[in-house]
Amino acid sequence: MDFLDEPNTRLERPVEFSILAALLSLTAISTVLFWALLPPIGMSEQTSLSYLTWRRAFSLAEAWMVLTAIAAAIGLLWLKDWGLLFGCLAGSSLIFLGLADVLFCLQQHVYESLTAGSLIEASIHLWFLVFGSFIIAYLWGKRKWFVF
Repeated sequence: MDFLDEPNTRLERPVEFSILAALLSLTAISTVLFWALLPPIGMSEQTSLSYLTWRRAFSLAEAWMVLTAIAAAIGLLWLKDWGLLFGCLAGSSLIFLGLADVLFCLQQHVYESLTAGSLIEASIHLWFLVFGSFIIAYLWGKRKWFVF
């Protein structure tokens, strides 16, 4: 019999949940900062109109990701069952946004030029895809922690 199967067992929060909550919060804060800086960045000569149009079309989707990431972080810190739900939602949102961005950048040949901007874009896309996948896989593997 596993100690998780015992009724009324209250568990200490694993340190990994705190780390994951911090990474989710950092991702959400970084996304908000990106949006706060987009208008000044968007005025540069190197930024195409198609990129700005594309980026601005996903503002609500990225806002959803930010909200789910923050909710997941809080839920993980408090060991609430909805932390698992919002963590999986945040992971799925990150994967969606990462895939959409990768497809756009491939179609627009953004990755072909090794500029600072394209390398930053590629690293953001890689973070979204890898971190989003990790969140879902990790939390699903730990789902027993959320059932008391």
